[in-house]
Amino acid sequence: MLYRRMFKRLKRDLSLSRTSFNNIMNSSPFVSIIVINIYGKITLFNSGSEKMLGYSQDEVKGKNIMSRLCSPSDIERFRDELHAKFDMAVTEKALIAHMAKQKEQDIESTYMCKDGSLCYVDMTMNPIIDYYGDTSGYLVVASDLTATHKAQHQLKESQKFLRSVIDAIPVRIFWKDCDSVYLGCNKVFAVDAGLVATNDIIGCMDSELPWSGELAKTFRKEDHDVLLSRHPKLNFEKSIYTINGNMITARASKLPLFDVDDKLIGVLGMYEDVSDYKRMQEIVEKRIVSLTRYIDDPDAVDFDKLFNVDEIQRIQDEFSDSTNVASVIVSSTGRFITKASRMTRLCELVMNVKPENSGGCFELTSELIKVGSDKPYFRICEGSGLSIAISPILVGGIHVASWIVGQVRIEDKDTNVLVQSAKKVGVDVEEYVKAYACTPVMAKEKFESIAKSAHTLCSQLSIFASQNIQQASYLAEEKKRTEEIMKYHTAIEQIPDGVIIINKDQRIQYANPAFTKITGYSHDEAIGMNPMVLSSGSVNDEVLKGQLDTIHAGMVWSGRLTNSRKDGSIYTEQTVISPVIDSAGKIVSVVATLRDITEEIKREEELRLRQKMSAIGQLAGGVAHDFNNILQSILGFSEILLTRFDSGSIDYKNVEHINDSAKRAAMLTRGLLALGRRDEGAENLELVDLNYLLKDSSLLIDLMSTADISIVYDLAEDLWPVSFSTNKFYQVLMNLVMNARDSMQGEGKIFIRTANVLAGELNTGDGEFGDYVCLTVEDDGCGIPEGVADKIFDPFFTTKDVGKGTGLGLSTVYINIKECGGIVRVKNKNGGGTKFFVYLPKKIG
Repeated sequence: MLYRRMFKRLKRDLSLSRTSFNNIMNSSPFVSIIVINIYGKITLFNSGSEKMLGYSQDEVKGKNIMSRLCSPSDIERFRDELHAKFDMAVTEKALIAHMAKQKEQDIESTYMCKDGSLCYVDMTMNPIIDYYGDTSGYLVVASDLTATHKAQHQLKESQKFLRSVIDAIPVRIFWKDCDSVYLGCNKVFAVDAGLVATNDIIGCMDSELPWSGELAKTFRKEDHDVLLSRHPKLNFEKSIYTINGNMITARASKLPLFDVDDKLIGVLGMYEDVSDYKRMQEIVEKRIVSLTRYIDDPDAVDFDKLFNVDEIQRIQDEFSDSTNVASVIVSSTGRFITKASRMTRLCELVMNVKPENSGGCFELTSELIKVGSDKPYFRICEGSGLSIAISPILVGGIHVASWIVGQVRIEDKDTNVLVQSAKKVGVDVEEYVKAYACTPVMAKEKFESIAKSAHTLCSQLSIFASQNIQQASYLAEEKKRTEEIMKYHTAIEQIPDGVIIINKDQRIQYANPAFTKITGYSHDEAIGMNPMVLSSGSVNDEVLKGQLDTIHAGMVWSGRLTNSRKDGSIYTEQTVISPVIDSAGKIVSVVATLRDITEEIKREEELRLRQKMSAIGQLAGGVAHDFNNILQSILGFSEILLTRFDSGSIDYKNVEHINDSAKRAAMLTRGLLALGRRDEGAENLELVDLNYLLKDSSLLIDLMSTADISIVYDLAEDLWPVSFSTNKFYQVLMNLVMNARDSMQGEGKIFIRTANVLAGELNTGDGEFGDYVCLTVEDDGCGIPEGVADKIFDPFFTTKDVGKGTGLGLSTVYINIKECGGIVRVKNKNGGGTKFFVYLPKKIG
């Protein structure tokens, strides 16, 4: 009976354990859990496996995991590893055991799904140990990495595509970190740097590349300027030495790089070789300068500035080849501009003996000027005795060159004449006669026809030259106008005032960089935008109507406007709006210039406050000094009277009341005297640690709190020292804490914090920049009422009930901080409460 009861209990516990195990197995729908025996037969297959692989438990139960799920590549790899290790046939049991040993750690593998696709998984395979310590099976746990693997594959493909695009771009591209250390580049940049592969640039600096020395320092400074300003430097030219020592002219740009959190992480640079372009530009500019000069003589224009000499040479050679006559183009001075085409042996003999014999060409062109240019000029060359024809090339009616064709025999000459010609030019008679016999023979009519064709070509060249001059003149005028426009454009781009041009449709056509800086809208956002987007809504309709009426009348409107930046912040601008009127008297557009005067207004208000407090201080100090003398008498005599009356008498209490009132009046007088002594604290400045002073005064500050109000400190470590009077600091601190305490109704907290503020993190509004130490006193009170913020530092101004405040506490704070060059700011917290910020300049001990 007992045995049967125990057996039922064990059976029930086993059933519960099995149920719990199945629930655990199937509670992870996104994780595959498979149990196999030592031969690889699947004994358990959870729902996560079914979802991942597409098999049902019935389809795989009892099947070998190798044949069903493992990819062929994995099986083959494990077989090869085991065979190489033991050099024996691999059994299924040994293969499973080896596979399990390899996958005891997380390892990426693949499953073969039912549909034949591969499922990438992160898999572990751990042995199941039975009661006797033997391995009875294995637990295989895998999570699906297919989506991750696909994303990684796509990312690699994207990176590969991006790299191919960057390498295909002919512009040199590189990127560096914030220390000007190279992180990568494209192929053409690597070639310039003398690197085999683009990855060789990683970790290099400019000093290690072909442009080391002063050029490397220049590049590093450019990087530093871009990183410091956080703005791109675009389209500037510089010279760069490549690995072969050649210097190229590059048009470069550098841009700051930011990560997804807008954190500055480096600089992106690019440049293109514009050396050929610059050389062509210089040639064109020289041509323009040459062609636009006033032509008053034949030497005023160079032929090679008018034409492409190589192209003219090609035309001349083709003409000579097709007509079988020699050709050459000479200047008006007889200088050979082109190389002679098909020059005869006879002319070469004459030229070689006496190069100056070519001077006859100048004589021929001189004669050509006299006879005119409406037809070719025919004559016999004195040196060779051959027939030639000359046609002029004119520019603006000025003869600048001649095209000489011919060197042919129209008629034979007597041998005696040839002998005399040879002796005259100094050529061997026999050589001369042989060369003459080899010259082309041509009928007079045919030669005249060829000469006319050459003359027609010269006329076309003259027309083309004139067109070149007209085009050059136009380009010169356009360049001059462009330079003038660019000069004004550059000036407008660089002025600190915002400039916009508005068309008739009330849309912005142009906005300079200062406008984008003031308003926060980028250039692309500003173009096409209606300027009314900037309106803060504070300008009334009458002002707008007056503005429009003035502009429509063709007059200039100026005034102050309160507008809103892109981020919603309000600013005040001084605006001048001028209409642009065309020749017909119509307004075609409007030019508006604006200057952000928000900080100027703040400084004006600051100056007025200082002047007001100075005047009040002088008055209060003078009155307080005399009043203090009277109070001293009252205090002295009241102290004497107190000694004459019993402490319980009515007279004693009356005199005591007088004494207390006089003491309160004396405290008020000390505040008034502080207003009058503006420079007294400046003489007692010392190098102090605000954290130390706060800890030293913590007991006194805690006494100022109540049961419902607690003081919370948050003091920064490694706080910078400041120059301040210790007594003045205690005075500032007490006034700020008392002001915070009095502003709270019921329970709350007063937070006292210190922090270092780096240069640039604080916009003081006073034109001051530098490192500051900030003291913050924050409360949970009622905050500053609307319209009061501009008055809280005024002497005698208070929001407290009558008899509860003198109105000198915050004005004393203001005076003490200003005396040491500090700044005081205040603002209401969201949800109630006030924050006072005291900024004291950092001092080096």
